[in-house]
Amino acid sequence: MKRDIRLLIRSLSIVLLLVVVADILVGVFFQKISDIALSKAPNAMRTEYTIKKVDSDVIILGSSRANHHYIPSIVEDSLSLSTFNCGKDGKPFYYSAAMFDAISKRYTPKIVIIDIEPNFLSSGFADYDEVYELYPFYNENDMFKKIIHKKSRFENIKIMSSMYKYNSRFIAIFGKIFLPDYISEKGYMALPNKGYKYPELISKNEIEINDSVDEFTVSLLNEIIHISKEKNIKLIFSISPRYSTLNYKGINSYKELIHILEKTNIHFYDNGGISLISNNEFYKDGAHLNDNGARVFTSLLINQIKQRQ
Repeated sequence: MKRDIRLLIRSLSIVLLLVVVADILVGVFFQKISDIALSKAPNAMRTEYTIKKVDSDVIILGSSRANHHYIPSIVEDSLSLSTFNCGKDGKPFYYSAAMFDAISKRYTPKIVIIDIEPNFLSSGFADYDEVYELYPFYNENDMFKKIIHKKSRFENIKIMSSMYKYNSRFIAIFGKIFLPDYISEKGYMALPNKGYKYPELISKNEIEINDSVDEFTVSLLNEIIHISKEKNIKLIFSISPRYSTLNYKGINSYKELIHILEKTNIHFYDNGGISLISNNEFYKDGAHLNDNGARVFTSLLINQIKQRQ
């Protein structure tokens, strides 16, 4: 009986060892494959390019409204500084904070512009299901760890597996090796000017005025502000236009944002709503400018920045 138990334990130990070795090999394999995909399709591998490769003087961060609203060539012509748009569709503020932290650890850009939503400090605004793109870099960055741990209480255990780290990136990484890279203008992805019905005005009066402020998001905001001061990076927050008359200036999260930015003397440009661009032919939909609109907006924003210098 004892012999059978020892044999079982030995067999299980061997199986466990093989699983651990296989998991380590999977991690090494995907690191190599990811580097190949990055070299073949840097625009499509946006997260990896931002963390490992980007080296421009001016960096633009944010979600789809960053990716489609800020044109690097206009910034470069006006400021005479190299510029790259690192915005990525569908990513909450914590992603921008993580990218800012990763960039600042590798080099020091002169200016970082982060496009934000007016209520991004609200509780429940961040969707941590989008955190998977940070998984491969978990052991390299403390901010990444804090963000990843927000997804679930067991994330620090699951992330020990290389298979888990790359599970959600498997198709994306392999696809970038064999498919053509996305076409972009230094990261900027233009939305078409024609071929669709222009949006109708969104005329809601206000969003939830008594929204609660998420302390974790506030901590990320304060952390990147601290880094910007320490590294002497000009950090700029920007709310870009949407085709809407939505009133958000009385909500708690927006007032908290203003309080923090004024206290820390961080540059902030609120061009939300239609006050800056009121022609609906400059919009692809209610939330996004088309290429014509992005060109008007980028020029206006850079003029605002230059006037404040």
